Amino acid sequence: MKKASLMIGALIMIIAILFSGCNNNPATPGDTDENISSDTNGGNLAGTDNDSDEELKTDTPEDSATDSSPESDNEPYTLRANYMPEKVSSTLKDLFENRKTEFLTASMANSPFVIRDVHTVSNCRLVSITIPVLKTLAADKDGNFQFTLTVGSNGWYQIQDKPAATYRVLINGAEANLSENESNIYKWLKVDVSKYNIVLSEAQTLGWGSITDTIIPAYLGNGDASNPAQELIETDFPQMRGFVSKMGKGMPVGTSQRTLLFDFEWERDYESRKVYLEEVAAEEEYRQIIEELKKIYKGKKLSILGDSISTFNGISNSVAYNSTIGSNKAYYFKGAGELNAKGLYDHRDTYWQRLITDLEMELCVNNSWSGSRVYDTEKMPGRAAQLHNVRGEAPDVIIFFMGINDLHTGSAMGDLYRQLNSTSDNRSDNEKIAQWFQRLSDLHL
Repeated sequence: MKKASLMIGALIMIIAILFSGCNNNPATPGDTDENISSDTNGGNLAGTDNDSDEELKTDTPEDSATDSSPESDNEPYTLRANYMPEKVSSTLKDLFENRKTEFLTASMANSPFVIRDVHTVSNCRLVSITIPVLKTLAADKDGNFQFTLTVGSNGWYQIQDKPAATYRVLINGAEANLSENESNIYKWLKVDVSKYNIVLSEAQTLGWGSITDTIIPAYLGNGDASNPAQELIETDFPQMRGFVSKMGKGMPVGTSQRTLLFDFEWERDYESRKVYLEEVAAEEEYRQIIEELKKIYKGKKLSILGDSISTFNGISNSVAYNSTIGSNKAYYFKGAGELNAKGLYDHRDTYWQRLITDLEMELCVNNSWSGSRVYDTEKMPGRAAQLHNVRGEAPDVIIFFMGINDLHTGSAMGDLYRQLNSTSDNRSDNEKIAQWFQRLSDLHL
């Protein structure tokens, strides 16, 4: 443990994953003939699978983006871009339409669905959606098929709330070259939805599917390493893996590690091209910071000593990492019931897994439990000695993540909290913190 490095500060700089979103667009969905009641038909929640633990990589830069090319960099600016990178979209289209790998038929009884990457498809105006059509049912009297899009909250706590709007998108069979009651179609169908004026705020995301739909899409299973489509997603666009079903039903939602193969094209409005370029530059600067940090931390083993904020069931209490942490109480869980209460999809959404993924580190041990104090004169020495894994490997880096449990107890953190809020102590906060840290170091470190 003597060789372990300490990373107590600067977490903001190294915690990774920026969710790509659209810039200011305050418009709300328009009231068109196609905009129907937000109440959608449902079905019984089928079983879900939660058996995969793939790591989430950083967002990829927008591919195939076009813009409005304003005459001045200070004029309003609109960017059009796709959700999928071009390589992913074109390769999936080829694999799907030429039936080069296995795809499964979605059960619309579990709709509406939403990709777990809930913040990316937000704060924008939808232009088109690409549907991997596998099956059709009966068309209406005008030869149209129905495919439903839903606008709902992108917050994990609110994702089960009633949708803000639902759109019945009609696709003409003759124009799309689709016949009714047909199976095994394998058509990568791009549908223009600009006329529906589907606008998502920063707090909203896109869902799709209804029990009444007559276009049935495909989805990609998981667990088959020989499937080239799965390999493509895992390698080039893993944030697409995983989805929520029954989104917007006012009930516990179901989660799955499988992949829904939808591409979206959207428009993003910026105050000016100058503002957009500043954001691009800031994003590039951030990525450069990550690359520099990766040179230091890539391949290093990371252990965590924390409270409930750092927990995740099956990891922070897994004896597969350390035999002494099996009784650690976890606050964050993975699964349908816990998702709504705890607000995380799986461990890939935690701050520490994002850090590990982006810096290409390895988790050694996460010794965290709900309700615990990180600074504890009785328990901390023992916990600090339990940060090596079952193979006897010690961490290269340790994160101490301290929170409110320490601030409001009799620990040294509680003493600092009292000092910072003292009205009779005329020292600056920096002076108080410096003296507190020095005293702590002298006594315990």
